[in-house]
Amino acid sequence: MTIGDVGLISGRPAAIRSTADVLARSTASLGAKRASGFNVTVHASIHEIDPDEWNEIVGEGRAWQTHAALALLQDGGIEDYRARYLVLRTKDGRIAAHTTAYIIETDLLIFSQGVLKLLLDKIRRVLPNFLRPSILECGCPVSAGNPICLREGIAYADVLAPLCDALEQIAAKEGIRFLLLRDFVDEELAELPEWAGHGFSRIPNLPSTELAIKWRSFEEYVLAMRSRHRQKIRRGLRFAQRAGLSARWTNEFAGMVDELARQWSNVNAQAKEYSRDRLTPEFFRNLNSAFGSRCRLLQILHDERMVAHALVVSDGPLLRWILFGRENGEARDGAYFLVIARIIAFAIEQGSERIEMGLTTYSPKTDFGARMVPLWMFARVRGVLPRMLVPMLFRLLNPVPDIRDRACFRSPEDAVLPEPAS
Repeated sequence: MTIGDVGLISGRPAAIRSTADVLARSTASLGAKRASGFNVTVHASIHEIDPDEWNEIVGEGRAWQTHAALALLQDGGIEDYRARYLVLRTKDGRIAAHTTAYIIETDLLIFSQGVLKLLLDKIRRVLPNFLRPSILECGCPVSAGNPICLREGIAYADVLAPLCDALEQIAAKEGIRFLLLRDFVDEELAELPEWAGHGFSRIPNLPSTELAIKWRSFEEYVLAMRSRHRQKIRRGLRFAQRAGLSARWTNEFAGMVDELARQWSNVNAQAKEYSRDRLTPEFFRNLNSAFGSRCRLLQILHDERMVAHALVVSDGPLLRWILFGRENGEARDGAYFLVIARIIAFAIEQGSERIEMGLTTYSPKTDFGARMVPLWMFARVRGVLPRMLVPMLFRLLNPVPDIRDRACFRSPEDAVLPEPAS
């Protein structure tokens, strides 16, 4: 069953009708004679879609776009998570592309700092929802990454018009004025030139951080650093050792659910650069079932008691560091430093090509040689005047950090990310 061109369906469709109107608008928008008509459906639950069929076009290194990961988030993993799953099918019924859009209340001044943030806090004591609208967002709440999956041979330009139509109809149905697609890297921008023709503006997100793994051991990694940075690493590890901290890896943590959720909440409550989605105990309870042995817990221990932790997911060639938590959110005992060191050592041992370290806390990550990677978003506001003003105000009032290189390594090659496999 469909509703207009894009249907919100309550069960798996036996057959989905093609829509001439979508085809016509798609072809006209792209200004080319492409056979780019797709059957578009919007699902209220990921469980309405066959897992094998969904995962067939999820490429390597995109663990958070898999069916199991999306089920983890939908089935109680995030507070108030309302998602819509957009599926574009070819005329023969195969999935050509898909993405996930979720509805979330978002602070339009999310990256604001200093005087502006102090002023905003005062205003929100009186008006709690000031500049905090609901947004329809394509992106992963837990990890950065391009949210659109394509079948081989399908280009972004082929799916752009029907995808925009679908998002617009969802937004209108839900009474939402703000649409956002997150986390595109510089290399992907050349493939996405036509967003502006659909009313989207490109705006910067906070950068991500990545470290290329080029060493055979942690000690070799440390020796590749310049003297000043090498001494900083060793000094930090000695500080953690004097504080009585040790580290231990495990891939089974179902019995620690409440402790992990509490420690993550402690850190999230103290976040200064970015804080938004709230994870639940169910998120930690179901991580093992979603990712199996690919998910590992790093425990930071003091007298055999876990005082902090980090969670990582092996994602093809990447090791993704997805979160950090601690018992005392404001403690300065070297735990965070020890976490970074142990994650790098683990990535080297298991043969990962890169570590994706996520957004924020740039200073310690770049001290370890991580590179800041610019991320871009495409935003659209429904209404002509807001569409012009809001992106401009967002850029003005939400400055993102400058991309900086600490030159940690003795030879420039040691800091360069490897070329992605073709």
